[in-house]
Amino acid sequence: MFPKILHPFTTLLLLAFTILTTSTPVPDISAEDLAELAVINQRTIPVNLPVYTLSEDGKTFTMHPNETMAAGDLLCETSSGSPYVWDIERAVFPLSFSNDLCTQTNPGGSKCTSHSRIATAALSVCGTWMVSVKCNGLAWVGNMVKDNCRWKDQAGGTWFYDNGSFGKLKGIVHWNN
Repeated sequence: MFPKILHPFTTLLLLAFTILTTSTPVPDISAEDLAELAVINQRTIPVNLPVYTLSEDGKTFTMHPNETMAAGDLLCETSSGSPYVWDIERAVFPLSFSNDLCTQTNPGGSKCTSHSRIATAALSVCGTWMVSVKCNGLAWVGNMVKDNCRWKDQAGGTWFYDNGSFGKLKGIVHWNN
């Protein structure tokens, strides 16, 4: 038997689900493009980069370089929602010549801090609060993603630094929202 009446909240949820799923655009991607993306998104590239931790005494921050380099892997995550490669190049440029630290300063929520945003591209560090990489190292991540994860005119991906005494950290090239 059918129920006599649905709860108003259940009806609202069903209506919202129906509207959202039927109006969500599906990208027009051919089978060949999907196969190419599948190959790109299976790449991993191991490399070593330095990682730094910061401490503060209430007035100043002190940088502590780690004794070891952080090895890690590049994970390509390119899709039709990835930034354009020319915007990645523009976002990488100001970080490339910087010896400053790109620090993850967001203790909650996404636990990500963006350090360069230009047009469709953003370069961010995510993970343990107050852990840093040199900004030119984050630029290197942007170039690695652009060069190794490119599909047509777009690229996206994440560099996972190996976990160590410094905590977890990753560099991300993503859409600039």
